[in-house]
Amino acid sequence: MATCHHIGGRLRQCRAVQYLSLRYLRQPRGDSTAEIGPYQTDGQPANFFGMPQTGAIVAKDGDTVTTAQRNNDRPIIHSLRLGTMMLAVHILWTGAAVAQQEAAGLPKFFSLKSNPVNLRKGPGLQYPKAWIFRREGLPVEVLREHERWREVRDSDGATGWVLQTLISRRRTALVTPWLLKEKGGASELTPMLRQGTRRARLVAQLEPGTLVNLKACDGQWCRVSVNRFEGYVEQVRLWGIYPKEVLD
Repeated sequence: MATCHHIGGRLRQCRAVQYLSLRYLRQPRGDSTAEIGPYQTDGQPANFFGMPQTGAIVAKDGDTVTTAQRNNDRPIIHSLRLGTMMLAVHILWTGAAVAQQEAAGLPKFFSLKSNPVNLRKGPGLQYPKAWIFRREGLPVEVLREHERWREVRDSDGATGWVLQTLISRRRTALVTPWLLKEKGGASELTPMLRQGTRRARLVAQLEPGTLVNLKACDGQWCRVSVNRFEGYVEQVRLWGIYPKEVLD
């Protein structure tokens, strides 16, 4: 969402609205360490390889080998073999997942369909919420797929998982959102021109963080719209489309 107002004559300036509150950090009560992976022991969350984060060794049936039990060689050897097997399974799963993402044409840009949208730490409702997106139409980059969940990344680089039903194929973009992190960058405006050339007449000035709808892109210029205004913006000034991507 953006507001546009006249500066003088026909020149307009479009200002981003509530860009700095796109997402809010949320740590559910009593759920600050509730990230549950495929393996969990003694109520302790497992790391990416399915091993407990506390350094305890996983033994048969998900039990843990305590410090006292480590004096016995047999459970340690057994647990190490189990860890090796899990690592091998993880490597095979990762290779299959990479092949699946390549077949799906990922990564790829989409947008959020509704407001709010919960961004979770894993592909399931049992994972805690990391962020809450509060902007419909916000562009996100889909990185991976897992059943009905999609791992996405926003313009700040934050990643998490959202339901597939909350993602739309509608293409949108943010104008130079990276400038908001730079000192004085928020005042740098991006021109919206009547044609895809720098010599074209100026239609409006877009502030960093302005959300625009993508109509078409040729790899250098994108035809965009915001509110009732439409024009061309240099593609490299937009986050939500790749630098040389063509959009019909």
